[in-house]
Amino acid sequence: MTRGMELLIQANEVREKGDFLKALQLDDEATLELQKEGNLGKMAEAQAQRYLCFSLLYGKTDEKAYLMLAKNAAVSAVEIAESCGDKTVLAIPYFNLAKSYMSLGQYSQAVGAFEKALDNLTTNPPESHNRAGVMADFKIHLAEAEYLAGDKTAIDRLTKGISDLDASDEKEVSTYNYHVWKSGAFMSAAKLLKEDKPELAKEYLQKAKGIIDSNPE
Repeated sequence: MTRGMELLIQANEVREKGDFLKALQLDDEATLELQKEGNLGKMAEAQAQRYLCFSLLYGKTDEKAYLMLAKNAAVSAVEIAESCGDKTVLAIPYFNLAKSYMSLGQYSQAVGAFEKALDNLTTNPPESHNRAGVMADFKIHLAEAEYLAGDKTAIDRLTKGISDLDASDEKEVSTYNYHVWKSGAFMSAAKLLKEDKPELAKEYLQKAKGIIDSNPE
């Protein structure tokens, strides 16, 4: 394993522990090492990890400046990924960029980025994400963005995505991912329907709660 990859893994580990300053420092160190190693695809991943750090810092502090930093990191990840010539590294950077647009309330831009993420996941799948459960999660996020951008029929595609997630082998691959993605989908559906169909929204919220309560992680 190269030094750049070691630093990238360390950055991910300390971010998961909540040490965002150390994670950002390690991401920057990894970026420099990965450039020396000529690994632009992983340089894009380092920027994606910075996006995650800033997104988590926003959640912790409610400081909107972190959303702007997160968006810039996500844009950088996409631009570096596009420049590296390896199309298999594009899906995740576009997915993160779409989530950044969602956080900023830029739903039309989010739809476009989610569509690019889904297209690349379909045609140029990254090896570590090439499975039906990930595809279902991408479709769920795209449907939520489409609904918020004004297409109310997208709720049907969101619930279809939940069915696709259930039909996948994601629960065997990662029970944690399966529970997080499914409960998140139910919470999204509840939020979208709280005004138009409040009783159905409550049902979805209870389903999300049941999943969350069943998994202490």
